[in-house]
Amino acid sequence: MSSQSPIVNINDVELRDNGNSGRYATKRTRITDMIGMQKLACSLYTVAPGKTAFPYHAHANAEELCIILEGECTLRQDGIKYDVKAGDIIAAPVTAAHQLVNTSDQELKYLCVASNESVDVVLYPDSNKIGALASGFDEPVRYFAEQSAAVDYYKGET
Repeated sequence: MSSQSPIVNINDVELRDNGNSGRYATKRTRITDMIGMQKLACSLYTVAPGKTAFPYHAHANAEELCIILEGECTLRQDGIKYDVKAGDIIAAPVTAAHQLVNTSDQELKYLCVASNESVDVVLYPDSNKIGALASGFDEPVRYFAEQSAAVDYYKGET
C-alpha cells in the first residue's frame, strides 16, 4: 500500500510558468504525479486574458476533458467556436482539433483530464506541424516537424 495521499487541494498546488511567454502563456501544475495516478493525466491551468495554453491541435491517441473552474473563454474545436464559462465541461475526443483561448478580461482556470497514453501523435492544423510523443524511454521522446518534411519509409535504408 502506498503512503502517498490520494488527495490534493487545487488551492494548495504550486503553478509554474508554461508556454513561450508570448501568446502561449499559462501557469500549470501536473496533479497526476502528486496523487499517484498512472492511467489518467490531470493538470491545472490558469491562462491570462488574451492568452492560450496550447496551439490548435488534435491527438491521435489521447482524449481530453476540460472542466472550467473560473472565467470564460472560447473553445475552437474542429473549426467551430463555442463560448465557454465556469462550470462547463468540454470533451476533446481523439482526432478532434481543439484549443481554449481566454477571450475575456479575467483569468481562466481549468482542470484538464486526459488519457495518459505512452505514445501519441499530435497534428497542428494551423502550422502544418506534427508531433511524436512517447514515454517509457530513458529520455521521453518529444519530436516536432513540419508535415512537409516527411520522407519515404525506406529512405536511408540499405
